[in-house]
Amino acid sequence: RFDALLPGQHTKVLALKGLGGIDLAGADLLISEIRRARAAGGDYHIIVAHIGLVRALRRFGVIGVLGQDHLHPTKTMAIAAAVGGVPNRRCATCRARVYQECAGKPAPADVERSRSPKMLTDVYSGF
Repeated sequence: RFDALLPGQHTKVLALKGLGGIDLAGADLLISEIRRARAAGGDYHIIVAHIGLVRALRRFGVIGVLGQDHLHPTKTMAIAAAVGGVPNRRCATCRARVYQECAGKPAPADVERSRSPKMLTDVYSGF
């Protein structure tokens, strides 16, 4: 569904907040999505803080496919890693400077390199 709504998004961050466990089918789905994102030239990051879930992801082979460096305990860390992995050539044409981490990336000449939290509220002003 996200791919249909936001075509061209190559880097994905999935937060497994509130999820205390996972079964083999869920792990298999995650592995498929990780491989699909990477086959399309993108990347995948997972946020998980529950140690029991981390153990299950390791046991089912998800972390082996994902890579330990793509597993994050906080959203801030995941976004920093994800933005850091986006090629500069892609950032140079991006007009949506959504994350503070975007400030260190190239931007079109007529676009601010960073956005303050106050400006981010403009995204939600129509709701």
